Amino acid sequence: MQIMGIGANYHTTNQNVSPQSNDTEMKIQGLKQELQKLNAEKQKAVQQKDQEEAKRIEKRIREIEKQIQELQRRKDDTAEQVADTQKKEKISSDDGKYIDTWV
Repeated sequence: MQIMGIGANYHTTNQNVSPQSNDTEMKIQGLKQELQKLNAEKQKAVQQKDQEEAKRIEKRIREIEKQIQELQRRKDDTAEQVADTQKKEKISSDDGKYIDTWV
């Protein structure tokens, strides 16, 4: 008979992260990099006093910020759903494993 210690089956991977969440995180990171580039371009346009270009870039920045917010919301919703599912699975797998004791 083998007795395993506490944490013997511990996994270092985050089980609350779904593949969709990882993909979403990669998209968010890409959009954030694009934002950095656009902010640099906007600053350059402002220094060159090109107001039309600065406005165009600002509009694009706002669009990307909205995309990031939407992706972050979806990622958070997905993580919450995964956590809820895991909690339900744990509860159902724990049924009948407890012994009631009276003190």
